[in-house]
Amino acid sequence: MRGLLKKASNYIAKHPMIIGTLIATLLASIIVPAVVWAWGPDRPTFTMEKPATYNTFNSIANNPDIGDERNFVRARTVDGTQWSDDVKITQNGEYFIRMYVHNDAAANLNQVAENVSAQFNVPTYQAKKIQIDGTLSSSNASPKAVYDQVIFSGDRDFKLTYVAGSATYTNNVFTGGTALSDAVVNGNGATLGYDKLDGKIPGCMQYSGWVAFKVKAEIIPKGDFTVSKTVRKNGDKTWSDSVKVNPGDKVDYQIEFKNTGETNLDNVIISDVLPKGVTIVPGSVYSANSTGTYNINEAIVDGGIKAGNYTPGANTLIKFTAQVAKNDDLPICGTNTLKNIAKATTSVGQKEDGADVVVD
Repeated sequence: MRGLLKKASNYIAKHPMIIGTLIATLLASIIVPAVVWAWGPDRPTFTMEKPATYNTFNSIANNPDIGDERNFVRARTVDGTQWSDDVKITQNGEYFIRMYVHNDAAANLNQVAENVSAQFNVPTYQAKKIQIDGTLSSSNASPKAVYDQVIFSGDRDFKLTYVAGSATYTNNVFTGGTALSDAVVNGNGATLGYDKLDGKIPGCMQYSGWVAFKVKAEIIPKGDFTVSKTVRKNGDKTWSDSVKVNPGDKVDYQIEFKNTGETNLDNVIISDVLPKGVTIVPGSVYSANSTGTYNINEAIVDGGIKAGNYTPGANTLIKFTAQVAKNDDLPICGTNTLKNIAKATTSVGQKEDGADVVVD
């Protein structure tokens, strides 16, 4: 092994240029695949000084207006000024999405792209990250279609909705913008053009234009709630998670349900499971909320009750009295920890909480 390392060291010392080239090649092979481009497909690029010799869209690398034309779909807030490939959603609002359109064929060749159209997808799902893709097509361009994307992201789930009737096309003729069909989004696309929307765009920067439309971002409200169970010896004033009593005593149980989320919670079900050694006292069940206090039946411990509908911040208290078994009827000899469990079932899930009665 030492001999092999020595030979390798001598070879590196005598051939530094070769080794340097090998290292550079290795690094390139590692770094290049890590670059993931949003645009596509891969295609030849041109410059403003040396444009294309055929119809091709958005392939100039040094456009003075937007830089690399392959990055041709961007977005910003309606009241903002900075266009970006990545937009952070922080609150509900509207955003502009735009697409740059440029036939890169040299002007002196009199090339005209035909059947030029723009098409976007605006996903309807809810997520923390949503990608919108834009595709620009022409029947006699090479490639026939190019695409790019913009990504919206947020800390919470949100959705994007296309604002109907907001799509326009602007160029040197339609300086105030001309309306495009809503089919530009989630449809078959909208036909573009230069002096009319006939699908024909000549080659040269003066014939370039912009497709733009609005989307509305809506952060999805969170649904949440709490349920807590407490207990006290009958007649006491203080509620706690656990209470020690004597055989045959009575205890009071209390369940509090509260909507702590941002959405209404309808048809809430609240149930209670009494442990062996504890029985409910008939007629002792009361419910109290913002509308008043009501005597309700004992179904709370027999499958549960329909507790009603709750707006954000609303709550209810349910209280009832239970009888602890006499000494000889307790489950075990010695210390009994009788755990009572309350459960709330809502459209956003279930939660439960417990309280203990300790009796010797």
